[in-house]
Amino acid sequence: MNISPASLSKLAEQYHSEMSSKLGTAKRVTDKSLQTLLYAGPVLSALPKAHIVVVRRDHNATALSLYKHVFRPGRQLFSYDMDDIRAYQRDQDDLLSFWAERLPDRFHVMDYEDLITDPERQIRALLETIELPWDPACLHPENNTNAVQTLSNVAVRRPINASALSAWQPYAKVLGISDRAAS
Repeated sequence: MNISPASLSKLAEQYHSEMSSKLGTAKRVTDKSLQTLLYAGPVLSALPKAHIVVVRRDHNATALSLYKHVFRPGRQLFSYDMDDIRAYQRDQDDLLSFWAERLPDRFHVMDYEDLITDPERQIRALLETIELPWDPACLHPENNTNAVQTLSNVAVRRPINASALSAWQPYAKVLGISDRAAS
């Protein structure tokens, strides 16, 4: 894909405008879009200071999380069928490998389980990678009052905890996810 510098500049302006209208004067934005990896190349080209952080979760946990949410009409249609979810997960794994190999300085990949079990070490490593200073408040998301526009808006307001690590297990047989290949 060849995108002109003018198009990239316009994309950056539109993104900054959109974020400003939603978040006001926020200097940093976390975008948890499920399509981030699909647009990683143009996004990182248009926003030279941006980084992509990927938090990898157990595929079964992610599959259940996607399956149980109702998305806006016409969005994330793959999430209503377990086979489609698994295909989506494989595609995401492929995209992650593709972009992380080509732009390693702009990607930070961390495991959700590691983040939960050793949050300070994981968060410090992330902040170092994206060149932000350490702040102890990072260990207490329950105290954060910043705007959140995501399906997990309740979860991100809770203390760091392990409740989601095995939440899928009671549903494994019903959903057939325990014996499906996730990758």
